[in-house]
Amino acid sequence: MSRIRLAPMLILCSSLAIVCAAGEAALSAQATSSPSRTAKQYRVVKIETVDADGNVGFFTSLAIDRSGRPAISYRDYTNFSLKCARWTGSSWKVETVDASGDVGWSSSIAFDAAGNPAISYYDGKNQALKFARWTGSTWQTEIVDRSANVGLHTSLAFDAAGNPAISYYDDTNDDLKFARWDPVKKRWLIQTVDSAGDVGNHTSLAFTRSGQPAISYYVGETGDLRFARWDARQGKWHIETVDAEGDVGLFSSLAFDAAGHPAISYFDRTHDDLKFARWNGSRWEVQTVDAEGTVGLRCSLAFDRDGRPAISYFGNGNLRLAWWDGKRWHIQIVDATEMAGNYTSLAFDAAGNPRISYFYVTDADLRFAWLKRVK
Repeated sequence: MSRIRLAPMLILCSSLAIVCAAGEAALSAQATSSPSRTAKQYRVVKIETVDADGNVGFFTSLAIDRSGRPAISYRDYTNFSLKCARWTGSSWKVETVDASGDVGWSSSIAFDAAGNPAISYYDGKNQALKFARWTGSTWQTEIVDRSANVGLHTSLAFDAAGNPAISYYDDTNDDLKFARWDPVKKRWLIQTVDSAGDVGNHTSLAFTRSGQPAISYYVGETGDLRFARWDARQGKWHIETVDAEGDVGLFSSLAFDAAGHPAISYFDRTHDDLKFARWNGSRWEVQTVDAEGTVGLRCSLAFDRDGRPAISYFGNGNLRLAWWDGKRWHIQIVDATEMAGNYTSLAFDAAGNPRISYFYVTDADLRFAWLKRVK
């Protein structure tokens, strides 16, 4: 079987960002024109190094709390630990979340209803899925699933009731799995979502407006992008192929638009392109966003305050941002430093300003880009 194996520089757990905003016209099935590379909707205000203590910044995942302050989870490769950096309003507070063994792989961060950060991640020593949660005074960690070699490619989200849920890969059985906290039974309930082939790499989890989980993921055996959605009435997962044109679906990132339709950014390995798929209510519309060189690695999708998609990604050795204006895609380089932009994660604050966390490969540092909307 063809399988994506764990490698520090090649695997990303795509981060999730969902922004509810006003709707827009549907995207065309194919790109109507070449992307613009001159328009500047966002101005780079500041690029800073968040953490330079060792080889740090792998598997970054970004979330913004209700006060507009970002938090980043990531792996410290020097100390084999999971770290979290939180913006206090004037500086970054960096702390070690878990240093027990070989942890922090495939991290994914989200805020709970109380505004406290939580992180899902893989424990390489115990080959297990773990979950960490800030209580307000300390980090509490627990093992969610250790039934096999499980927990790669995690993606974390909270449901409407405030309960955490995680999508992840079972490397032993080549399956996509899903864990959800049951507040009544006081334990994690675990399901196998898809076991048809080598499935479940590069997962991204989000909840629909009706509160049902949905997951985008890569099929290693056939090189396809798939989408799974839970149907509560039927009590089962509905699974479909989104794109099967070549080897596609790596680094998938899922978000829902203002109309409640799913959208996914992902990498096309056959053509080395960044692609974008969006459900229009009856079918998936697929676009090539950027095809200039090798682009689309470690992509992250979010919707802006106008309900329009934006994607951060690693392309041709630097950090890029693609955004849709309602008619066409625009692309701008955010950090032109060579080998800056790996493991990107994108989120918008309440004012519609994009924030991006990422790994600077050359110096092995965690970086953060502050951008401001100018249009």
